[in-house]
Amino acid sequence: MFRRIVQTLGSTIGIFCISFLTSVLTARYLGADGRGILASWLLIATVSAGLSQCGFHQSSIYFSRKLSKNKALPFFNFSLFIVVTLTAITGAVIHTFIELSAVILPLICFSVVYSLFFFLSNILQIEKDLKKFNIVKLVYPLVILIGVLLAVFSENINLQVALFSYGFSASLCAFVMLVYFIKRYKWTTPTLTLKRYCAFSAKYHGTAALGILVNNIDKLLLISLIPAAMFGNYSVAFATSRVIGTGINAISTVLFSQFAGEASEKVDPFTRSFRLAFPIFLLPTAALSLSAFFWVPLVFGEDFQPAALLFSILVFEAFLSGMGWILAQRFNSEGKPGIVLLRQIISVLPIGLIFFVPSGYDIAITMAYLMLISAIVRLILTAWLYRLSFSEVDIIPRSSEFKELLSHLNSKVKNVVR
Repeated sequence: MFRRIVQTLGSTIGIFCISFLTSVLTARYLGADGRGILASWLLIATVSAGLSQCGFHQSSIYFSRKLSKNKALPFFNFSLFIVVTLTAITGAVIHTFIELSAVILPLICFSVVYSLFFFLSNILQIEKDLKKFNIVKLVYPLVILIGVLLAVFSENINLQVALFSYGFSASLCAFVMLVYFIKRYKWTTPTLTLKRYCAFSAKYHGTAALGILVNNIDKLLLISLIPAAMFGNYSVAFATSRVIGTGINAISTVLFSQFAGEASEKVDPFTRSFRLAFPIFLLPTAALSLSAFFWVPLVFGEDFQPAALLFSILVFEAFLSGMGWILAQRFNSEGKPGIVLLRQIISVLPIGLIFFVPSGYDIAITMAYLMLISAIVRLILTAWLYRLSFSEVDIIPRSSEFKELLSHLNSKVKNVVR
């Protein structure tokens, strides 16, 4: 499992570096206003796509492991149809709700493309080595970066070109994955009924949908409350702060891929990952937060000076949210998504306080603090539910485990040198 974590983490770091460079280029060439509009398109596409996944990919992985030993993807064509249809409807509803100035038809097409990309790439987690999953996750931002760079070098960079680069990359990856699944897997599992499949998917979907709202409700609210330039600052701060979350999420992704649908009485893989990851990721989180006022405007430009304080808050939110998700993955892997749903519902409540903020307060800064409070509540609640469900939750870091980790890394380095 350690090897898979290292591979996924390496891929994740590469993904973030590529995405970060793309973010810097779009911020500098489009400005705060243009970056805000680009972020609004991506927000609606990702949220509508995420809300329309229906838990099908988690259910497919779970039942494929349980019933067909990874040889079949149950109700694959049915899932694709439902996901695409719901994405179109959800995108139209969100567009109407936030009164975005973008033309609705291109926006819906953009959202559908992202929905297919999300659905297919998530199902790739069915393969435990995660090689193809990591390749797709790396190719997607790389194609976007190539498109943006070509536009920059040809001095033709604008909002439309940036949007095309994102859409083309998602379309290309989705097409290749679809061809792969058609050739590689059967689409039926004889012992599984559609009713059971949908019922089980619904349990996962409740958790996932609320997670998407938790991660995006701040932006969905802010997009109609603040000017495009300020939303551009917030989106840059939020996206950049995920540098910590991407590393932690690599661990949680491997945990789910490794243990989903496989009954185990071992607490160790989840709590041990938590104990090791907490201090390792806390140090860079603090360093990035404290230095944000120096490097954020230097990298993104003076238009993004307000993003520095936002980043310094949101990077801690990303850290705490990721740590809570490591523990929560045990519930998901053992087919208990309802428990994760409960912690999501309770933790989102503090964000509602944004409606009671007195006039004169900075709404974006206030929202960042509320997101941090929500992450703290989510982590504490997850640890408590973990204790109730498994009778113990040993999350205090141990020096012996770090010595073992260092010894393991040292042996790996020696083998590479030899």
